[in-house]
Amino acid sequence: MENENEPPVNESPLSYTHCFDSETGHLNIPCRDLHRWPFALPAPARITLIDATVNRFRRIPDAILACSDLRRLFFMGNQLVNIPDAIGMLHRLELLDLSFNSIRYISSRIGELIQLRSLTVGGGCLEAVPVSIGNLENLRHLTLGNELAEVPASLAQCRQLAALNLSFNRLRTLPAAIGELRQLRDLRVENNRLSKLPLALENLGALRWLHAHGNPLLKLPWFVLEMPSLRGLSCCDFLVSTAEARRFTTACTQRGLLLHWNRRLIGSRHYEADITDDDPCQ
Repeated sequence: MENENEPPVNESPLSYTHCFDSETGHLNIPCRDLHRWPFALPAPARITLIDATVNRFRRIPDAILACSDLRRLFFMGNQLVNIPDAIGMLHRLELLDLSFNSIRYISSRIGELIQLRSLTVGGGCLEAVPVSIGNLENLRHLTLGNELAEVPASLAQCRQLAALNLSFNRLRTLPAAIGELRQLRDLRVENNRLSKLPLALENLGALRWLHAHGNPLLKLPWFVLEMPSLRGLSCCDFLVSTAEARRFTTACTQRGLLLHWNRRLIGSRHYEADITDDDPCQ
């Protein structure tokens, strides 16, 4: 069995010196069709960013886990199936993007990454989220999916969350504790199996955008009319009466809310003008 941490044999070698920028501490090896780590790291403590997107890694290589000062790790578009216990070694990590992998399992040690501000585990096969995710008290941006049937109530302990994306999952309910995320500005729960939205969302005083289309809503979220910062929402009217949908549309218009029936807010000029790149890791 091949060792994924050893350099490839009889393949065109990558040069560490050509991939590493000593001034920024950035190591870039994207789109190389790699399935094994290509070279030794003579000074792993100097590396602050690794971009290994669009390769064929099935695990996070040990070489990466040895980078004690790593702040940003981009590992999108690989073949990972889990986030291992060893992820807890990257104590200084601020951004972790593992989107478009085949991840089903997240180690509970993810909760040890207390400096993490942005976490993306979406576009894959994620089925469960550990309770320890609530330990990420500095987290501001979180994306989780795509096979989740539930999310832990401990998510509400991530008090700094500004953007939460739970879209394209199998959620039938949302924990009422989400209403405790008082810094949340953007909530995406579209394309799930929600029949209603919890009244606790009314407590999200900073929420500006609520994405809920693509859900079999049996009851419209009239409480949004009382949310002071809300600017727009999307929802589905397939299972409510035409009369109620018209009343809701009129009420939203009078309130000054942008309402999209059965279609996304993303792409709307009003939405795009408001959502700016405030990623704290950039």
